[in-house]
Amino acid sequence: MTDADATVALTGIGAITPLGDAAATWSGLLAGGSGLVAAPAHLRRAGCQVVGPADWFDVGAFLGRNEARRMGRFSQFSVAAAGLALADAGLEGYTGDGLGVVVHTGAGGLIEAEAAAGPAEARPTRVSPLFTPVYGPNMAACQPSIVFGATGPVLGGVGACAAGVQAVIDGLRVLQRGDAEVVLAGATDGALSPLILGSLANAGALAPAGDDPASACRPYALGRAGMVASEGAAVFVLERLDRARRRGARVLAVVAGGGSAGDAYHLAAPHPEGRGAASAMRRALADAGAVPDEVDALVAHATATVAGDLSEARALRAVFGAAPALAVTAPKAALGHGLGAAGAFGVLVAALALHHQILPATRGLTAGAVDPECAFDHVLGAPRAGVLRSVMVNAAGFGGQNAALLLRAAP
Repeated sequence: MTDADATVALTGIGAITPLGDAAATWSGLLAGGSGLVAAPAHLRRAGCQVVGPADWFDVGAFLGRNEARRMGRFSQFSVAAAGLALADAGLEGYTGDGLGVVVHTGAGGLIEAEAAAGPAEARPTRVSPLFTPVYGPNMAACQPSIVFGATGPVLGGVGACAAGVQAVIDGLRVLQRGDAEVVLAGATDGALSPLILGSLANAGALAPAGDDPASACRPYALGRAGMVASEGAAVFVLERLDRARRRGARVLAVVAGGGSAGDAYHLAAPHPEGRGAASAMRRALADAGAVPDEVDALVAHATATVAGDLSEARALRAVFGAAPALAVTAPKAALGHGLGAAGAFGVLVAALALHHQILPATRGLTAGAVDPECAFDHVLGAPRAGVLRSVMVNAAGFGGQNAALLLRAAP
């Protein structure tokens, strides 16, 4: 975007993560905290040993009983996060055609589908008429639209683990087209289920708990053993910068540009050379009118799988050179892999890093433990303060979906 008047600002954040809301998540990351715990018995039976649950979440603090029972857990997360984002932006009560919603997901109402499957088979005439709207993945966006009275564009997509970054890109496009004045953009997932985690366990993708479940996820480390699934949502308020300034809003970051690309390679494995990820990052740079040297940091996808981390490392070198100067942080070490919400967790980290001018460290990663094939300027041991002009967020999902977003510091 070259027109300064069309610049898009990020003015509010709402989040539900294993570490708490947005403020608690940020302080927890800076303090080296972890939201990862030993899995409950029903997930251990499926082969999953450690997870990142948002157990602190009390839906009654956000929704009435009748509202809540008409939503899947993923929709409860998205509504709660959207409400927190509107409050954070000073836009409580803002409704109507000027308000759009773009909230994507990965699994939708999978845990609700699992719960309904057995009773439906035994007594199909007793299937709840609410099941379809509770389960439907589009309800990640539709439920916030209903609750907050958003009659602008409502887009609910399924983007696997790239969903969160893709949703912010899609929200950016809605504003660039002039289809809304304010957009709630983000992603959600509540799918800590035996079905999906059993599948990932059988594929060899999940990390064992070891002696310390809180440290089970070890992105970029030698001996890393897989991902840790988690749950939650992050939703952002996006609006044009000129509008934000007129109303005296606090601007956390500027959404400078985004790019998407496909691997066209495999159902589950990333392209070995990171082809799609590299293309997405190049497209994000081009969309922002930026060059690689302008990027000060990367919030990495970094799932802690061997193939995923190597693919991302090769993509990073393809875009930023053989010895990239940008700092790298990997929040999944503390937050786990939020599945459809993972990319949105990354956007949260990037926006708050730019706002506070400090990067959280990759939890548990030490210089001696870094895989030589993933040797970058990792933020190790403690948060790193310094001048941050722009931060890239990278995300990838099954099927070869890739999305990258470039955020800039507020002017």
